[in-house]
Amino acid sequence: MRTVVRNSFARHTIKSERVRVDMHTTCTECGSVRTSQRVPDRPAVLWLLRFHVDDDQGSRSSGPIAGGKLFCSRSCAEGYTGRSFDETRGAR
Repeated sequence: MRTVVRNSFARHTIKSERVRVDMHTTCTECGSVRTSQRVPDRPAVLWLLRFHVDDDQGSRSSGPIAGGKLFCSRSCAEGYTGRSFDETRGAR
């Protein structure tokens, strides 16, 4: 998994995981899909991102964002959840 953003004040890290998908699975928000660079004589690899919160407090506050739904980008995930990943959890 790759770190998307670390919020030291809220003491949590948001990470993304690249998930291979078939041609029938699309982004929850916009309906698109990401593809790998095309290599001659090889089929393109389709993928989407799943985002997770890793909380410093432990597994109680950690887990998938948006129920583990798949997104094509960070901006689609933020649009679906209605929150920026840069915000602190308790901010209003």
